[in-house]
Amino acid sequence: MTRVGGGADSFRGTGSRVSDGIFEIGWAFEEDWEKRLMNCRGVRGATTADSNTRDAILCATRQMLALLIRLNEIEVEDVGSAIFTVTRDLDAEFPALAARQLGWIDVPLLCSYEIAVPDSLQRCIRVLVNWNTDKRQKEVRHVYIKDANKLRPDLCQLPTVDFQELETWIAEYIQHHHVQT
Repeated sequence: MTRVGGGADSFRGTGSRVSDGIFEIGWAFEEDWEKRLMNCRGVRGATTADSNTRDAILCATRQMLALLIRLNEIEVEDVGSAIFTVTRDLDAEFPALAARQLGWIDVPLLCSYEIAVPDSLQRCIRVLVNWNTDKRQKEVRHVYIKDANKLRPDLCQLPTVDFQELETWIAEYIQHHHVQT
């Protein structure tokens, strides 16, 4: 067992106090602890829905998430949480349902309204995914598609998206991951 000296504030991991400020870690090797260390990266995405309907909101959100997953090679087990926002003109469905449709069943999800700034982009869906990864922040690919590409032109260096091909990929992804829709 690995023992770490010092007070409780210098101890990392799950363990128990043995004696005199010595803690015993519940892993057999130090390398196990290091394998568990991973950075949490924020992955941003934004898109627009064609209309304020359930189908339009879910379709746009699934497409945005599918591109985030594909470009970053995100595995659902590595997603810590996701926060979705919508503009006030979108209220027909929660965009988080699209994540559930993609198999993010155990991932904590939250939906909220975006701040209503005058003349801001309408029918906009945004997401911030908290993702545990070994990638460096500058390696993370953010996705701004449809009219949302105006929000961050500096991050919109994606090839043209073939949305028909993307829908095929989404259907295969759902089937491969045995997601019940």
